[in-house]
Amino acid sequence: MSRANLPLHPGALSHYVDVAAYQRRYATRAEDVAYYVRLSRRAGGEVLEYGCGNGRVTLALARAGIAVTGVDASRFMLEDLRQRLKREPAPVRRRVRLVLGDMRTQRLSRRFRLAILPFNVFGHLYERRDVELVLARVRQHLLPEGRLVFDVYMPRFEELAGELPGYHYEPLSQVLTVHFADEPPSVLSQRQFYPEELRMLLGYNGFRGVRLRSDFSDRPLDEDTQSILVSARPA
Repeated sequence: MSRANLPLHPGALSHYVDVAAYQRRYATRAEDVAYYVRLSRRAGGEVLEYGCGNGRVTLALARAGIAVTGVDASRFMLEDLRQRLKREPAPVRRRVRLVLGDMRTQRLSRRFRLAILPFNVFGHLYERRDVELVLARVRQHLLPEGRLVFDVYMPRFEELAGELPGYHYEPLSQVLTVHFADEPPSVLSQRQFYPEELRMLLGYNGFRGVRLRSDFSDRPLDEDTQSILVSARPA
């Protein structure tokens, strides 16, 4: 099988088909958006966003004066983002470049100071090979002084143990599947990554200066951490 035809895990698609439902579900999530805007302003230059979806982070970046190239595998989400962009002022529209593609294989013609994978996009890398392909692609697209930043949920015992309705964890694959019963129902499957596992994966795949922080702050990880914030530079 060629790299251009890698299969997509069904859990990476179902949750994003109904864009209106997705929008309702995460309408109040804002802390991560504010963080990525601050980060991108400090980085300077154009930002590469993997898993841009329908623009929750993308539009905030563009409105803040930041040029962004967004890559996503969902036609539904990108089409919704294109419609949203039509309602934005011309300067905002000009700052956004959208690419329909698989982050494991998509090649771009430019390099960036910052690459981001917001809101658990990294959790859609279900196998080691997926991780290797994406990190290799990120290195190709970062400038020598560039940085990769992403966030993933901290694995939670009550979710992995099946104590919550609709949650199923497969320990061999480390994939947590959540069944959303609201209308319309959907399924979200995400690989669970542990802090030291993330350090090793990044180190083995050509990154240095790996930093793990808690919940879009500069705090170290602790037992109350909800999201692991990961930052690294190409070696």
